[in-house]
Amino acid sequence: MAVNYADVLGDLTQTIIRHWLKVNGLQHSGSGAGDLYKLLDKHVEAGKISVNQLRQLVIEVEEHRNKRVYLGFLEGYKGLDSQKAFEKHIGSLNIRLSDEPKRGIIQPSKPTLNYVCWSPRG
Repeated sequence: MAVNYADVLGDLTQTIIRHWLKVNGLQHSGSGAGDLYKLLDKHVEAGKISVNQLRQLVIEVEEHRNKRVYLGFLEGYKGLDSQKAFEKHIGSLNIRLSDEPKRGIIQPSKPTLNYVCWSPRG
């Protein structure tokens, strides 16, 4: 199945993507978008990275560059010491629990919930 990396990666620069590959110990050289997409395809086919990891990269970069990193605790979180209890509590608030983080709305007109996920308090 052919992957349209331009759609997956959105407006991420080649520099960001190449740096991410380098940090992850993968080949990252080449010139131009065409070479980069061929390189990504090679890494995906070899099982070194997945398209979902690239989607996650986009989300993380968007959150960081848009200063959208929100860490917090729910009110009344005491007793939510398991994922099952958390999911039940979130459901009671009529909030849909995301399987994975989602890309946020760029420049929303009002505060927006991007995604909710479980993480044990540490």
